[in-house]
Amino acid sequence: MASLHKYLSIFITFFLFCCSCNAYNFNVGGKNGWTIPPSESYNQWAGRLRFNVNDTLHFKYNGGSDSVMVVNNGDYDNCNTNNPITTLTGGDSYYNLNHSGPFYFISGNKSNCDQGQKLIVVVISPKKIATPPAATAPAMSPASSPESGIVMPSSPVGSPGEGVASSPTMNPADANAPAGAVPGGTSPAARLPVSVMLSVTLVMMLFGLGWLN
Repeated sequence: MASLHKYLSIFITFFLFCCSCNAYNFNVGGKNGWTIPPSESYNQWAGRLRFNVNDTLHFKYNGGSDSVMVVNNGDYDNCNTNNPITTLTGGDSYYNLNHSGPFYFISGNKSNCDQGQKLIVVVISPKKIATPPAATAPAMSPASSPESGIVMPSSPVGSPGEGVASSPTMNPADANAPAGAVPGGTSPAARLPVSVMLSVTLVMMLFGLGWLN
């Protein structure tokens, strides 16, 4: 029994390690950081990326004249710096995206915010990450018409000379492939299944050890 508890502790530690490995760090604004004027809209930068729960945003900015504020939707729209949810200071700040949904960030300097130093990050729900895309069954040509009772021949497969184009079949794995790597960090969609597979394997090993003991 003591041996089983030992292996269970090892499993829990390894599982937590796998979960932490799935989190990614994103440098806000890429190499230019959190600054004004931005090289591109911060929302355009965020739109190229996929953010998941427990990912981290890294803000690099001038700590002497700027800061980062986490605000609600209304304060984001109006660049209201008087009622922040959280304020990040010091010039080198990290913010953990601890739940799914939108996060709103603005500069602590209202003038900077008015000039575009603001950001919306939308974190994907874990359910959307774990659910694989449903494969669509190809449409079958009807063999008969119930209304007329006339048996219709199946459509033949066209040869190149007949000019019949066949629709290409999309591989479900290709349809769910993440976007290509871009500056500022990426978040591959395949990372969650890897940790799940490792966890299942370890559970099976632990049960096997339990029976042997």
